[in-house]
Amino acid sequence: MYPLYALSLGLLTQVGLASALIVSTRDDVAVAKTRNGTYYGDYFQGIPYAKPPVGDLRFRDPQSLDTTWTGPKNATYPSNVSSTKRLPVAVYIHGGLFKHGSGRDPQYNMTSLLQEGVANLGLKDQRLALRWIQDNIEAFGGNPTKVTIWGQEAGAYSVGLQLLAYGGRDDGLFRAAVAQSGSPTLMWPSVTADEWQPLYNDDLTTLNRPNPVVDGDFLRELGSTALKAGKFVKVPLMLGTTQDEGTWNYYGTAQAIARLYPDDPAQGIPSTLNGQPSSNTGLGLQWKRSSAYNGDKVMQAGRRLASEAWARHGVDAYAYVYDVLFHAKWWEQGAQEQDDIAFFFHNVTLSKSLSPTDQADQKKTFEPLIYLMTSMLISFIDTLSPNNVPLNGTVPWPKYKLSNPETIVFDVNATELCRVQKDDFRSEAITHWMNIFSTKEYPK
Repeated sequence: MYPLYALSLGLLTQVGLASALIVSTRDDVAVAKTRNGTYYGDYFQGIPYAKPPVGDLRFRDPQSLDTTWTGPKNATYPSNVSSTKRLPVAVYIHGGLFKHGSGRDPQYNMTSLLQEGVANLGLKDQRLALRWIQDNIEAFGGNPTKVTIWGQEAGAYSVGLQLLAYGGRDDGLFRAAVAQSGSPTLMWPSVTADEWQPLYNDDLTTLNRPNPVVDGDFLRELGSTALKAGKFVKVPLMLGTTQDEGTWNYYGTAQAIARLYPDDPAQGIPSTLNGQPSSNTGLGLQWKRSSAYNGDKVMQAGRRLASEAWARHGVDAYAYVYDVLFHAKWWEQGAQEQDDIAFFFHNVTLSKSLSPTDQADQKKTFEPLIYLMTSMLISFIDTLSPNNVPLNGTVPWPKYKLSNPETIVFDVNATELCRVQKDDFRSEAITHWMNIFSTKEYPK
């Protein structure tokens, strides 16, 4: 397994290492010297990369940390590692609809993974953190030329928008990207900063959707338009969705698109739910229909649009579909959003989705897939290809091609590990969304 250096932006609350450059030691504890000062400990956490957003800096562009100190600060760090090799770096951005979530969430604990191998201020915070990593990661044993940004849901959209930032300008902050249930588009249609301002003026506590906006600076145009024009950072991309995106979170109601999403439960999602939901579920008779509609609009169309854009411009893209019946209510919600987190993080025991009974019954079938998914992820971060791992009996993950668009499907329920599948499910409906994203018809 390849060694890996991983960070979680929440904000730089956690730094985990499989190996590190030991600059010096203090009572057998590692010490790392950054540009601002020195840290020591058993595990690095809570390291600041910007000035606190208080006072005059409240709701302003982030400012680089410009203070220094003498003497080491205790930040904690695993002391049982020692290597002078500069390791590839994975920077994880958690999800949460751009309004909640934390890098301290136990399901994002990277220990097991490492053992295996005014507008848009939040996006600007991420950008500054990536610059801090370039300036300081060598002190912790990381290689600043081998940084991969990685996120899920809002974190995946953040990854995508970093690829589009400033007209697709490559500032050398990362060399690859991984997006789980997200893409270089927007989760919802953009509004301008002026349209958001009244919400900030009225009551911040009621602001329900702090969505990124096209501001003419960080984001200069809609993601769909930028992708078609090739205005994105040309780095290898791994991206995917779960099979049943749309059943986990409710994003709205179906509009005048009855032909694309007919009132036929057999064509809705999840396929694990036969017919229409029963009256005691509270889901309603249109559950499967609206779930397919919402999942396609918010997740599937953007993933396919990005995959095609990367292939069109000759940049490597590896697309996946996660189709494992893992959730405690798999019969009702199928392979839903977030279920793949536990597998990519090797944290099935920390998953919020699985009941202890289900976990005990199915754990033996999950372990081989966990090893496969984490190995392919780490291989991509280290070598820019998910296929440089010695895994017998598995199919290679194909690059996405316009002439033959394919995804790898992770599915222990049907194939034990994985299979390759043509990327053409609900083709007409998803193409409808891909075409409408860059038009005025995409409703606000």
